Amino acid sequence: MSKTFLYLGDKLEIYTYFTLSLKHVSIMNEELSKSAVKKLNGLDKNCKEFIAVLLGQIGRNYKIDKEDNPVNMDIMMTDIINFYLKTQKYVGCRVLILECCDNLKLKNLYNKFNFHFLQKNDDPEKDLIQMYQIID
Repeated sequence: MSKTFLYLGDKLEIYTYFTLSLKHVSIMNEELSKSAVKKLNGLDKNCKEFIAVLLGQIGRNYKIDKEDNPVNMDIMMTDIINFYLKTQKYVGCRVLILECCDNLKLKNLYNKFNFHFLQKNDDPEKDLIQMYQIID
């Protein structure tokens, strides 16, 4: 189950959007430190799985020129984190995770917003990585 959030203009045109859902994550990265695993799980440094909030479907309406779109990635990520902080006490998850293509441009973009590499996605057909942010 997921929830999609829209940024709408005065004429109800969609500027940007993002989706949040819960995701069960299996830790497959054997190189991940025990302290990092404990931070992800919250309790156990030997755990092999945890529940996270998946940030997905981040996008913008390409029919609207970038210069005419008042919502940029900085605004969206700030809003996403603030929304997550407000709901965290009800949801209970401490980890925000996303999946993106394994390329330097996207890694650098999400690093800018304090996301860290977790592991490659377990589907060999897709060239995706998982990145995470712990929100306290």
